[in-house]
Amino acid sequence: MMSSGILSRDQLVELTGAKQLAKQISLLKAEGIPYFFSPPMDYPRTTWEIIHETLKVQLESNRKPTPQDQMYSINIDGLEEAKNAAKEKARKHKSTTLRKKKEKRLLPGAEGNDA
Repeated sequence: MMSSGILSRDQLVELTGAKQLAKQISLLKAEGIPYFFSPPMDYPRTTWEIIHETLKVQLESNRKPTPQDQMYSINIDGLEEAKNAAKEKARKHKSTTLRKKKEKRLLPGAEGNDA
């Protein structure tokens, strides 16, 4: 039945790995693969096109981050802000330290002051 694109019974067994009707249906449902029954066939029927499209959609949905993943994503802006704040704090500390040393040198009676 390759001309219609509908899987034969043997192809369905190969796809699902099961000969029993209940197991075939269970596996197709578990993978989200749509199927149908068409008399006089007594097994679920589907096409390779449907299978490929279903798997393609599943792969694409697995690549997209979920809202739960976004809760745990790295906040790059926050890291940059913290890094810049640390640099600013270090710069202020350095300038304050230099200013205090300069003031100490300018005070009367301080070492090295000739005044």
